[in-house]
Amino acid sequence: MLKKTIEHILPQTITGSKYWKERFPNKKLHQKNVGRIGNLTLTYWNPNLSNKDFPQKKGKAKDIGTDAKTYISSPVIIEREISKYKNWTERSISKREKEMVDWALKRWCID
Repeated sequence: MLKKTIEHILPQTITGSKYWKERFPNKKLHQKNVGRIGNLTLTYWNPNLSNKDFPQKKGKAKDIGTDAKTYISSPVIIEREISKYKNWTERSISKREKEMVDWALKRWCID
């Protein structure tokens, strides 16, 4: 049986990744964003996604309906929705965080 875990889209460790270093060029910016709720998702595939660059984690349309371990092919809806983002930046995290909060407030009828 697969186990759901929490995945950091922006990885907790970004050593050696040109993709992540270009978008989060200093430790302060990385630390500010890595633990934000907009940067987290439920996943079955944390070990497969790990510290990969966002385009690899996201996957491609050809992954849909396959057993590829990417966001776009995930059985978890909230994870599949991440694939709509072209890149993963501080702005992406903020946008997703707002979407998640808006959804929760509407879903749970919180004023």
